[in-house]
Amino acid sequence: MNGGTVLGGAFIVAGLFHGYLVIRLWRNPATAARLVDNFSSVFPYSDEFCRGMVRASAATTGGVTTAGLFAVIGQAAMAHQAGTLGRDLLDAMIASLVALFLFIALNMSLTLFNFPKRLAPPHMRDDLGSVIAHRRDRAARRRAAG
Repeated sequence: MNGGTVLGGAFIVAGLFHGYLVIRLWRNPATAARLVDNFSSVFPYSDEFCRGMVRASAATTGGVTTAGLFAVIGQAAMAHQAGTLGRDLLDAMIASLVALFLFIALNMSLTLFNFPKRLAPPHMRDDLGSVIAHRRDRAARRRAAG
């Protein structure tokens, strides 16, 4: 086994564990509040942005798992460079790379704009995205200042 396979396997295991945390997040709003507090204490971002990162957890799970699949499939494709199996694995690797980019875009959309709301946990669907919340706060500060 080489490093890429081990790294890919670690990403897949991390994605599965993150999936377990996402299930807990969707079922319990108190878990969401605790995760937002943890993110706020580690990252120097606004509370709304940290809430958006927690809100996008399902997309993060998909992205981490897909990154692991990309690494494992890539190592298998390199091992079978010649022949039809190598070409099929290369196609699977390209598909997993496209899926990874889609998960990254979905994660950014959920974090910044809370769109699509169906993919946010039920108790976080009424949240504003961090960009919209920042704009509203900025407009309120301008009105109050002058």
